[in-house]
Amino acid sequence: MTYDPQSWLKSSDDFNSDQLNFGSNNSEKELPLFDDEFMNQRNELLSVEYDPCAPSIDSHESPTIDTFLKEKPDPRKLETYISSLQKMIRPLSSEFKKKLSYDVICQLAHAILDGTVFEIVKGLQDIQFITEKNLYTQRTKLLEEHKMKKIAMLKRHQESIERSQSRPHHILVLERHHADEKKIFYQKCEKEMAQLDQKLLLELDQQVSDQQSTLERAGLPMFYLTNNPDEVRLQMYVLEFISKLIES
Repeated sequence: MTYDPQSWLKSSDDFNSDQLNFGSNNSEKELPLFDDEFMNQRNELLSVEYDPCAPSIDSHESPTIDTFLKEKPDPRKLETYISSLQKMIRPLSSEFKKKLSYDVICQLAHAILDGTVFEIVKGLQDIQFITEKNLYTQRTKLLEEHKMKKIAMLKRHQESIERSQSRPHHILVLERHHADEKKIFYQKCEKEMAQLDQKLLLELDQQVSDQQSTLERAGLPMFYLTNNPDEVRLQMYVLEFISKLIES
């Protein structure tokens, strides 16, 4: 629901400020309910045309003049964001351009206007960096373990062959045994690596879901829980755009 400030601001025209008298003595000078600055700000808001791209306000909130004055968007910053987003979208395929319509661009620009989404995205980027670094460390550690076990195994094979130099017929038996051991070892390494990669992928998928939920709660358009590759790619593009705006 998009709130129209004119509907409730205009209702104050029916209010008679002369009926209020602050003080117990009716002869005392009556104080005005609204000063000139307040009325000028009120009239300025009434002159603003209804903007369908404006951020929505939940119906349970009780809006005040201070709320609208505080949240009134900076037209120049808003136009800058809209223009920048339009430029970023141009290189995309027509499929993604259709989904990132002008209305969506307006909604994105409004969503990032107060800087809150920027802070959320930077926080998510930090979490992602730490998570990916941890996952990379886990994979590197397992690869190093496999490497050290392979070195130890080959060394043991070489020593056993050297000890059997006086028994050439036994060397052939050892070589067959070593070949079988290598095959089992490599299969075990591949299985352990596949299991770890599957675990890491699940952790990355969970991180994507967490990011989607966080940005959906923050009111960022295009974000919701999904594992559709095209939708996830679109969300990645939006995050890339926001990151560029953060850096600009």
